[in-house]
Formats: sequence, structure tokens, C-alpha cells
Amino acid sequence: MLYLIRRVRALCGRASKDDELAEEIRTHLELRRQALIADGMDTRDAAVEARRRFGNVLGIREETRDMWGFATMDALGQDLRYGARMLRRGPLFAIVAVGTLAIGIGASATVFSVADALLFRPLAVTAPETLWELRMSAGAGLGKKEGPISRSAFEELRLATDFASFIAFQSANPAAIARPGENSGPSARPEIISGNYFSVLGPGAAAGRLLGQNDSVPGAPPVAVLSERFWR
Repeated sequence: MLYLIRRVRALCGRASKDDELAEEIRTHLELRRQALIADGMDTRDAAVEARRRFGNVLGIREETRDMWGFATMDALGQDLRYGARMLRRGPLFAIVAVGTLAIGIGASATVFSVADALLFRPLAVTAPETLWELRMSAGAGLGKKEGPISRSAFEELRLATDFASFIAFQSANPAAIARPGENSGPSARPEIISGNYFSVLGPGAAAGRLLGQNDSVPGAPPVAVLSERFWR
């Protein structure tokens, strides 16, 4: 913990520590130069030799900075500053680049949202992993056709299968839904379902009641359940 605190302090006071480091390097080079001169070396040659023995000044400064703070953050800051300077030099390129990134990120987010809703997120029903879908089809190959089953066929399948529950649903053609006293209303795509549809899938009703098994017996009055989106 103390090691982390020291690094944070060094990162915050970097300007002053840079000045101290530069002064220490100059002092070290000067002392070495003076020592070489005292040994009889020429003044100019002593300065060159002192720098050679010391090593790469820039490299040593970079290594020391890395020990002070966080190398990754420093590199990121340098990259950001360099990128900002390049964008200021070419504003048109900057606009195109930012626009391209925005469109790409937005498209990726939209695709992921759709994939998450359709592929990854489980259905909002009871035990979605136990659901199976059966389809009725006739023919084969290009002549294969799928279609709805009759009520009698549904009852026979419900009694003959080993499923714990068996429900039926079929999408109908779009229709205009109007309240009493109105000639027209908003368009909706209704779905015809069996009476045990909601009891098997498990959703609840925000208001009123859901369809039950008694609503699907012959002669029962027609009833409907509105989705929250359509109700709003």
C-alpha cells in the first residue's frame, strides 16, 4: 500500500521531480568531467568521455520516470497528446475519423443489443430451457409447406405427447382495434392462443386478468389480452 501511495505522489509531483532528476544528472556529469580533467584529460575530451561513461541520458531519464509512476498511464497520456496534436493539424480528417468511429460504435452496440435480446438473454417465462416448438408440415424439399393445425389435431397432440403442458398459438393478420363508439383505432397484429397459454409460460398481468382454460371452450365469449406496449 505504501508503495502505491509513493507512486501516486511521484505521479502528481512529476514536474518538480523531473527538474530534480535533470539537476542530479548534470551534477553527476560535471563531477565525472572534473575527475577526468584532474587525471590529465583534455577539457573537451573529458566532457565527451564523462557522457559516454554515464550512458544514454534520455534512456536513464525514461527508466527513472517508469519507476516513479505508472508506465502504462504515462504511455497512454503520451499517445493521447500525440493523437490530439495530429488531429489539430488535420481537422477534416479528425471529423471523418470521429464520425466513422461514432457510426461504427453505434452500429456495433445496436447489433449486440439485438443479439443479446434474441440469442443470449433468456425468455421472460418460467423455465425457458424446457420449451420446445412443434411445427406441422406437409411435403418435402421445395414443395414442403408449413401451416396451422386444427383444433382437433391440437387436442389429439396434447393428449398423445409426453410433454407436461401443450399450448398452441398462431399469428393472425393485422387488424384495426377500436374502442366502443369509435369507427377505427390503431392497427395491431393479434395472436390466437390456447387457454392454457399464460398458465404454462408463467407471466403475470399488470391489470385485469389473463386468459384461462375456460376461455377456450366452445361457446365461450371472446376475450383479449393487451400487451403493455399496445396499452400505453
